[in-house]
Amino acid sequence: MPLGLLAIVACTLSPLTAHATGTGADGAITISASKNINMDHLAAGRTAADGEAFAVSAIGSNTVGLTGTGTGGTAATSASTSLAAGDDVLLINLRGDATNNGNVGMYEIATVQSVSGATVTLVNPLKNT
Repeated sequence: MPLGLLAIVACTLSPLTAHATGTGADGAITISASKNINMDHLAAGRTAADGEAFAVSAIGSNTVGLTGTGTGGTAATSASTSLAAGDDVLLINLRGDATNNGNVGMYEIATVQSVSGATVTLVNPLKNT
């Protein structure tokens, strides 16, 4: 059973501000039609969805194991097509059951150091695991 959901943010975020618009590292984006960031790619040079989400199968101190297929159709074993070093990811616990639900809704943002197959290595250890 997957542990949670890893939402992929395909840009480098600027320090949090009222609008957190990013750093522009992926280039300018012009949106001229309705888009779904979980399924569509907007940034030039990206071939996968900008906000692709994956189920998480394992969490280490600074690693995250992905499983299944992302919301944009990318296999977890090919996560490097969705993620790159320097990307920020949102880890959020979206699941619980009748007895294990105290951490549902907990989240943190982390920066990707590298991606190998279905394993994402983060720059810093996670704080809320």
